[in-house]
Amino acid sequence: MMKYRTYLTICISLIFLIILGIVRPNTYESGIPSDVFWINKINWKSRFTIVLSGDSRTYRGLSPEAMKLFLPGQKICNFGFSGTGFERNYLDALPQLLDEQSRIKVIVLGITPLSLTPSACKNNGFLTVKNKNRLDLFISQKFDMFLHFFRPYDTEAFYTQLTGKGFRYYQHYNLNGWVASYRVPENQNISLPLYKGYFKNNYVTENICSYIFQWIIRMKSGGITVIGFRFPASSNMIDLENKQSGFDEQSFANRFIQAGGIWFYFPSGLYHTYDGSHLTKDSAIQLSHDLSEKIKDFIYL
Repeated sequence: MMKYRTYLTICISLIFLIILGIVRPNTYESGIPSDVFWINKINWKSRFTIVLSGDSRTYRGLSPEAMKLFLPGQKICNFGFSGTGFERNYLDALPQLLDEQSRIKVIVLGITPLSLTPSACKNNGFLTVKNKNRLDLFISQKFDMFLHFFRPYDTEAFYTQLTGKGFRYYQHYNLNGWVASYRVPENQNISLPLYKGYFKNNYVTENICSYIFQWIIRMKSGGITVIGFRFPASSNMIDLENKQSGFDEQSFANRFIQAGGIWFYFPSGLYHTYDGSHLTKDSAIQLSHDLSEKIKDFIYL
């Protein structure tokens, strides 16, 4: 009798788990699974001609596919990671993605003030994935669908789906490294408190900037073109960053050019964010078009 109850309990528990997995709330994610997205990105080899780099504004804000419309024949990847600073490990990884046999070798740095701070250089998405246990990476890649089914419940998403209130965060993960994103409803000021916290005792530092300029000199001597620009954001976000991060865009741009890099300007007012920090899908595509048009003037000379 005891054995029968044990089996019955196990069967009921399994049925309950399966039901919970089936009816779990929509996460509004599409494309390839997010874990596979990051694992594929960290394992890319030297096969690209243009590498896009930076933090979440880059990986959500630049579409390699959209850029190919103006740069036909180029192999472009988005190597952006969440919260990533331009520290040595990350910068050294960028040229390793370039095709050594190609005449065209371009690295694009999507600069944000946060990416030039000690906190972003010490703790970021690139180092997290890079330092992840190889066995964990293998399991995540091979059994993602199974793990995805039994992942923890997102209570906020469940509340939104049940009541129709709250917000929905749509994310489409692409194999080329871009995440097309938008938020419903939008909130242009929601990220401001976060960034005020990010810049508390954490400012743009000279050591990080100087290393970038020295790195640009090395890249240029190796035949690699380095392009940089400040990533667009909302006017309130740009104002906050200018006041609290210690970032002087004009001074940084001048030194970037002196080191041998190419600096582009993109007025923030031309592009639309959904949270004050990240571009909507449509604006990301527009910025990708605008960036590629500027790039082609240099690489097709």
